[in-house]
Amino acid sequence: MSWEVQVYTNVGGWQATAYRTLQSALPLNVRMRTNRIQDGSQRPNVSGSARTGFNIKEAVNGRGANNYFNVAAFSDPGDQRAGDGPRFNGDLRGDGIRGADLSVFKNLQVREGLKLQLRAEFFNFLNTPRFRDPNARFGDTAMGVISAQGNSPRQAPMGARLTF
Repeated sequence: MSWEVQVYTNVGGWQATAYRTLQSALPLNVRMRTNRIQDGSQRPNVSGSARTGFNIKEAVNGRGANNYFNVAAFSDPGDQRAGDGPRFNGDLRGDGIRGADLSVFKNLQVREGLKLQLRAEFFNFLNTPRFRDPNARFGDTAMGVISAQGNSPRQAPMGARLTF
């Protein structure tokens, strides 16, 4: 699901625009680290819940041994067997998008025929981290581990424009 909201306001000659994005993440594709099937893609067998009960932020912060997956729920299907795991596991999703951008600007009339615009834009205004997908390869020692941030920290370009 995805939501985007834009708000525009004008107060005391200052103008501001805020843009908020909320989007859920896609389900993850858990695969075998080493494919041992002649034709196609091999997936592990799944028995039980693949979720640990920790959300992505808790897994990154060290709760749950830094693992977003219940690795014990997965098993090796063996040679030349496809495995019964789903192609995309709806219980396992990456980190969604919760972004907010803001721009603030003011137009000033310096004199006749000369205008100055002061502008500041803030991307990822609330400095909310979004993490990359966990390692989804069964047989890898880092399976279920989230190792990096997926977005940039807050950026704030500022500028002035003189129109004559």
